[in-house]
Amino acid sequence: MTQQPRINVPALKKAIIEATGPGKKMSRRKLSLLASGGKNPDLVRDLINRGQDKKVTVETLTGLASALERDHSDFLLGSPSAPVGAIRISVVGKVEAGAWRESEEWPEEDRYEIEVMPSPFASSERFGLRVEGYSMDKLFLPGTILDCFKLYGADGLTPEPGDVVIVQRRRGALIETTCKRLERLADGAFQLRAESTRPEFAEPIPIGAPSEEHFGDDETTIIGIVNAAVTPLLNRRAS
Repeated sequence: MTQQPRINVPALKKAIIEATGPGKKMSRRKLSLLASGGKNPDLVRDLINRGQDKKVTVETLTGLASALERDHSDFLLGSPSAPVGAIRISVVGKVEAGAWRESEEWPEEDRYEIEVMPSPFASSERFGLRVEGYSMDKLFLPGTILDCFKLYGADGLTPEPGDVVIVQRRRGALIETTCKRLERLADGAFQLRAESTRPEFAEPIPIGAPSEEHFGDDETTIIGIVNAAVTPLLNRRAS
């Protein structure tokens, strides 16, 4: 994604200082380990004392916010009108994480809403899809709801290698969709790869090279980027 959220580093550093140190609930080392998944015990020290605050990534912010039990949006610079709490998006259909499947958007009366966290890409339209199939089961299982950005019409938001994407394929009048990881090859072409425990999904799907107007080949187009995966405790729509 080419559009990057702006991080309020002074607010983040203030929250870290207030939460760590003598008499506080955790040390900076403990916070560093929690935020980095045990990988970097010096994360907080480098950020506070070693001038690394200009290199704070969204991944680092997310880890620190979670360890501090804060919402990551507390540390983003954005529009005053941007939501600060959970918002609702509509689950509009399902997507096959496996073989190609005929595209299906549910009728209005069958759609339902779920709560998701605000996005740093506030201008991007979002929608939900229910996963079916096992080609991405290392990331999410059937029944998971994918919180997706609609690709076209989202200001400045374009797919990048590493994104999990929603892909549409046209075959005459037939329109099919699937969900895969986007990869770029050495020659600049792109392919879609499953992340599955099942060997039948191992073969990647080539989709050619993108242009500014069209991201895909003559048959295959990326129509959405997955922002998050939500595991519902209750499916509001009968299968």
